[in-house]
This record gives sequence, C-alpha cells and structure tokens, in this order.
Amino acid sequence: MEFPRNLTMAQAFFLPLRLTPFHAGLRLVHRIIGAFKTFATVMITAACINTALAVRGKTAPYQSLFPPRGGLVLLLLWDHVVGPLVGLSNTRQSIKLRLLFREPFIEKRVRLDYRYVETPQVWDMVSRTWGSPEDKIMEFWNAVLELANLLISAGSVFVVLAAQVWWAALISVAVTIPLLYLAVQSGKKQYDAEKEVSRYTRKNQFLSRILTSREAALERKLFGFSAGINKDFRKEFDTARKYLFKVEARRFVLIKSVGLAGAAVSSFALFMLIPPVLAGTLSIGLFISLTGALFNMINNLSWSLPWQLSQLSRFREYIKDVNGFFALDEVKDAEALPAETPPDFESLEFRDVSFAYPGTEKKVLDGLSLKIEKGKRYSFVGKNGAGKTTIAKLMTRLYSGYEGEILLNGRDIKTWGMGEIKAAFCAVFQDFAKYQISLGDNIGLGKIRGADEEEIKRAADTIGLSEAAAKLPGGFKTNLGKIKDDGVDLSGGEWQRAAMARGVISPAPLKILDEPTAALDPIGESRLYEKFEEISRGFTTIFISHRLGSTKLADTIFVLDGGKIVESGSHSELMAQAGLYAEMFESQREWYV
Repeated sequence: MEFPRNLTMAQAFFLPLRLTPFHAGLRLVHRIIGAFKTFATVMITAACINTALAVRGKTAPYQSLFPPRGGLVLLLLWDHVVGPLVGLSNTRQSIKLRLLFREPFIEKRVRLDYRYVETPQVWDMVSRTWGSPEDKIMEFWNAVLELANLLISAGSVFVVLAAQVWWAALISVAVTIPLLYLAVQSGKKQYDAEKEVSRYTRKNQFLSRILTSREAALERKLFGFSAGINKDFRKEFDTARKYLFKVEARRFVLIKSVGLAGAAVSSFALFMLIPPVLAGTLSIGLFISLTGALFNMINNLSWSLPWQLSQLSRFREYIKDVNGFFALDEVKDAEALPAETPPDFESLEFRDVSFAYPGTEKKVLDGLSLKIEKGKRYSFVGKNGAGKTTIAKLMTRLYSGYEGEILLNGRDIKTWGMGEIKAAFCAVFQDFAKYQISLGDNIGLGKIRGADEEEIKRAADTIGLSEAAAKLPGGFKTNLGKIKDDGVDLSGGEWQRAAMARGVISPAPLKILDEPTAALDPIGESRLYEKFEEISRGFTTIFISHRLGSTKLADTIFVLDGGKIVESGSHSELMAQAGLYAEMFESQREWYV
C-alpha cells in the first residue's frame, strides 16, 4: 500500500472505503439508514400512541395497531440484529486495516535516518504517529459517521419542532453554533496537551519498564530501589495527569455551559408545545414522542456532538504529525537486504573527519584520519567518549552528517548502496540485541540470506558456545527468553557469545566487534583471544575495547583522545613510546599477569 503523502482529512476518510470497500460500504449504509431512525422513531411512536388512544376510544379498529407496532418491531430488530452483524463486519475491517496500515508505517520507520533516534522532539512525534495508526483512522472514520448521524437526527427533530414552534427550533440552532466552535477549539487544545505530556509519557514508560520488566527484577530485588523509582514515576505521571485534567476541565465547563443553554431553550420549546396539544392541533402521540426526541437531542447537542467534533479536531492535528513523520529524511535503500555477493574489501579511509551528534555542538571526532587495509587486524582504544563506537557508526553509515571524507575502496562511502554496505560490514555493538527466538535462528541472523545447520554449529564452536548449546533441552532449536513456555534464558556471557556468533557466521569481509568480551569471565575472555586467529582468518577485523588484553592481537592499534588519533602502531611499538597507550595498559597489567 502506498500511503498518501501530505494526507488530507478527505483522503483519510476515503482510505477505509478504498482499502476495505465491502466492510466500509456496509458501515456507511448502516449509518445513513440509522441517521433517519430518529425521525422514524418519532413518527412511528406518535402513530402507535395515537392509534392506541383511538382504539381505546373505539374510534379505530384493534387491527389498526398492527402497522405502527410492526414499525416498532423493525426498529428493535435494527438495533439488536442488524447492529451486531455490522459490528462483526467492523471487527473484520479493523483487522484488515491493521495489516494494511502497519506496512507503510513500518517501512517508513525502517527508512528513517538514524539521527532521529538521537533527537527527542522528533522521536516523540514518531512515537505519537506510530501507536496504532489504523485505530486513529478508524476513530476519525467513526467520528465523521457519528457526526453525520447526529446532525441528521437533530435536523429531523428540528424539522418536526419547527412545524409546531418555528422560533424555538431557530433559537436552538443558533445556540448550537457556538457550541460547535468551542468543540473544535477544545479538540485542538486537547491534542496540543497530549503533545506536551508526551515527553512525560516517554519518561513514565522508561520508569515503568524498570519497575515491571523481568530484566530489571534481579537488581530491583538486590538494591531495593523500587520505592525511589516509583516516586519518580508518580511525579512524572502526576505532572502529566494534572496538565491534561486542567485542559479537559476547562473544555468540559465551556461545552457544558453552552450545552445547558441549548437544553434550556429546548426545554422551553417543550412548554410551548402544550398549548397546541390542548387546542387539539398537535396530537398527544406526537407530543410524547417529540418530548423524548427533544431530551435525547439535548443530550447529543450538549455532549455527543461536541465530543465528535473535538475528535475531528484532534485528528486534524494528528494528520499534521503523520505528514511530518512521512516528511522525515530517509536513507535510500535502507530496507535493502545485504548484497548476495559481498564486495571485495581493499581499504577504508577516514580523511579529516569531524562529527557531532544531532542537537549537540561538541565534536566527538575532530579532524580524525586513519586507514584500514585488507586482511589486517585493528583495535581502537581510548577513554569513554573518545569516539571509538562513533567511528563504527560512521563507517557503517548509521550517520552521514559528518565533515571530511570516508572512502571505501577509494570511493566515497555515501555513493555505495545500502545493500553493498550491509554486505561489506558486520558490526556487533556493545548494546547488542537479545532476540527471543531459537538459538540457531539467533546465530543465523548474521547470514540473513540463509545459513545451514553446519554453518551455525561451526560459528558457535568458533566462539565457544557449543558447550552451552549442548546443555539446552532442544540444542540449537531451543527457544531463548521467556516469551514462550519452553523458553530458556542464557547468561550474560552466553548472550554475548550468541551475538558474536552472528558476526562470525556473517560473510562480510570487514567485521567490527565493539566490547566483545565485556560480559565474559576471565577464562572465557582468554579462550576467545585464543580463538581470535580463527575468527579473523580471511577477514579484516576491528576490535573496540576498554580491556587491553585483546590489543596485543592487533596488527595496528589506534589510540583515540579528543576526537583524534593520537597514537598508532603495534602493541610493542606503543609500549616503547611510553605514551597514553602504555599508561592505559600499565594500569590494567595486573589483569593479565
């Protein structure tokens, strides 16, 4: 489905009709017929009462009651039979629309420039549009149909009232106009309020995960921080709640005030109907049925109609967010699969590259230059914030807003297709994902175009995961995590090995391992270093690490400080220089002796 760019209210209304013509058409017909039900109810009820009085007064035969009673039965059947059947159709329509609407939103989110993840204001907007867009469209659709229903119903009552007391109907309409204006304005203010509290909501969601997630359960129990976090949660929640309540209370008072004025006028109109009844120009049946219809109309005008109008106004603001979301910059071919044949890697060069994260002025990289060559092993070291991981994000094109040049095989990296970039690089970052699928599938994701069982087992063996896999009840087919009943959790080190196995099985010629031993015990770390030769054989590898035991294995070590390369060379060369690297290594020497 191609989602309309610069979506308008009219386009939004016709989307369900275009995508689910049968279900939407059925609902539309049901609403149109139902809109005239008020008028039919008034007239049939009046006829039924008048006929009953006539039968009692013996001025009409008993059989004359059958037609109006039959009409009442049809009205009941409409509400209790046709309504539920249409409701079933609505459910099927919602399911179908969910499938159709999610796709363009998911695709757009996949194509978004990665920098938006680091921009809170933009990400708040993305979050507002992302939450069940199909529900928002259907809420708008229902609001339009309900509004049409209410206007036709009220209009039919006004017509009957005008035939008896024309000025009362005219005043009722006049009072309704400011009510509609207030409803539209209140809807806009309500959505603006929701936008304002979205940042509090995001904090609440984060704090809620800490308080309720399984991952944080151990530390909650150990450190007992739940009370403190809960206090912060309540503070953010109360701030958002009070703000929304203030807006909603003001809206309620304004709408109800005008609604009460309309109710007073309509009630006065009822008293004006008494003289015609006494004079015999208005039948008792029509008076009684019109009285009930007027009270129902008063309720609709004072609450239901303003509510539907405010919903339309809120949706208009939502559309602005949707259009803003789809106008965000995309990465060309972001959803492309890795190229079937990885490109031959010869070199990767940074030339005077400077970079600052979005929304900040501090340069993480400042005039950095380095060169990575085929078949060699490299290591990036430096203090926290030195820019080690940032280099990996730039070379894999997660970010593109940098100064200077990055050349892959002598060609500007921006000119390479994303499918080629994905095939050329494999990165296992320190904040790796824990996929709650089978262990084999976890590893196989590293070769997305298809990995056989032998390749998965070899990757696990290379990274030292075979022993742990053998202990699992289903081996490599064991589901990980606790989503499924038979799921089994891994230790932190085993999860990290699974992530690293994805890197090992990947055919990408350049492999980036960011803090690959962070979750491993010393023995596991030592064994990984022993396997490093096998891991890096035939590939170009980059290790990013604070733990300098791995740097001895590198052909070239780049030492970062202040966003630049301040030292480079082999372990022995850098130790001989007695510079920053030597100082860092000496501070960790006792870890490795």
